[in-house]
Amino acid sequence: MAKLLIIDVDGVMTNGTKVYDEYGKIVYKSFHDYDKTAIRRFKAAGWNVCALTADPFNKGFLQSINVDFYITEEDKSPLLPILQERYQISLEDIYFIGDSYFDLSFFELIPEGNRYCPLSAEYCVGSVVPPRNVISRNGGTGILEVLFELLGGRA
Repeated sequence: MAKLLIIDVDGVMTNGTKVYDEYGKIVYKSFHDYDKTAIRRFKAAGWNVCALTADPFNKGFLQSINVDFYITEEDKSPLLPILQERYQISLEDIYFIGDSYFDLSFFELIPEGNRYCPLSAEYCVGSVVPPRNVISRNGGTGILEVLFELLGGRA
């Protein structure tokens, strides 16, 4: 059976830094190419991959790398049943990587062994992610490459 990797974008695929113009509009974020490569590797290995983001700015980037994405409110947990239905997948086959307070409710719905975060995750995330699942890189530094290797890329 296939697996599903769900990625929180900001703080995982980016380092969380945003550059704003004088009107408060986001004009720049930095993404790492290793993450793009890792997503292609996950897909080639039979994984489904999708991204959750509260920031519509990420839409163009996610479309450019052909990743399903869902614009969310701060609480992402209501999306879980929708994703299970969309991908026809059980909880045991869902993996989530996030980094912030706003990911806590989603983390708590995912089996503990399938929860991951970057080294730079907010302190509160450490209460729900097992220490062995804290990736040894900060967000925005190609963390999905490491996750692919840890999960063995097997579907």
